[in-house]
Amino acid sequence: MRHTPAAAGPRVHVVCGVGGVGKTTLSAAMALGFARAGQRTVVITVDPARRLAEALGVVLGGEPTPVPLGEGRLDALMLDVAGTFDRTVVALSADPEQARALLANRYYRAVVDRLAGGPEYIALVQLDRLVRDGRWDVVVVDTPPAEDALDLFRAPDRLRKVFGRSVLWALVGGGSRVAELLTRAGARTLERLIGEGVVQDIVDFFRLVAGTTGGFRAHADSVSSLFASGRASTWLVADARAPERGGADAFREALAALGPPLGGILLNRVAPDVDLVDLPSIPGPTDLPEAAWREAVAAIGQVARDQAAEAARHRAVAARLSATAPVWPVPDLEPGAEALVALAAHLPPAPPRG
Repeated sequence: MRHTPAAAGPRVHVVCGVGGVGKTTLSAAMALGFARAGQRTVVITVDPARRLAEALGVVLGGEPTPVPLGEGRLDALMLDVAGTFDRTVVALSADPEQARALLANRYYRAVVDRLAGGPEYIALVQLDRLVRDGRWDVVVVDTPPAEDALDLFRAPDRLRKVFGRSVLWALVGGGSRVAELLTRAGARTLERLIGEGVVQDIVDFFRLVAGTTGGFRAHADSVSSLFASGRASTWLVADARAPERGGADAFREALAALGPPLGGILLNRVAPDVDLVDLPSIPGPTDLPEAAWREAVAAIGQVARDQAAEAARHRAVAARLSATAPVWPVPDLEPGAEALVALAAHLPPAPPRG
């Protein structure tokens, strides 16, 4: 039976962070935690490295795929930018023949493959669809590994500008504006340089894509409303070993201007506490010279002290960050299915520990 959620819709958790801080693994672990807590959950990754699929142990595509769990329900999908763009064009085109012509247009394919911010734009479209679908209580979004973790939240406004009526109308208004502009700019010169067919593809592209602009803007408006609704939260992943790379302070300030509230900071790779054992009191092997034993004891003791010092530094980082936002310290574990279960216990929906 199809699950019908509350009218308010599912909760959305957007996980952000610069590349290399473990964002994808924590996105999967968070989604697993919600699923094991009884929430019907779907996680979408826009990370091209495909590490999420490896961590979950499933082959992901552009449609939600069930993840085998002992309990709970978890679905996952990998964002397919080109494929989702194509499906969106077909869905938004009033005329199937027009949609086929646009998909076959060479300039269209170049735009889709090279469009700046393309993953963020399509992530918005896919997020809107998942939220509207009605099958899930929780949607977890693993964002692209960008140095600017706020790109996804700027994407609705950028998408409206890219597909803005004023921009495209200036190009296609009156049915021949593109041709006129190209003629004035020297269409024959362009044709000699890049070929007559390419110029015509550009003209046809703007004419055909104009019919989809309203739908793309509607997706952007819907996600903007979601971000401002109180049902969306963002989570910043920081590395305990180099917390400045996460830019927590700047991220929090910039996020306040963009709308979606910061749920908290996921402080990844926190060193465990170490019990310092009085090794010198432990007798050494009878066949080992006393000097060699003392040297070994000193080396082991130094390693333990170094680990204890690192754990203390990480606790200090967590304490500093928790003064401004809730913090979830997450231990440093080797990736794998078993690690995801262990990590989930340290992430939302579990309470913060910082």
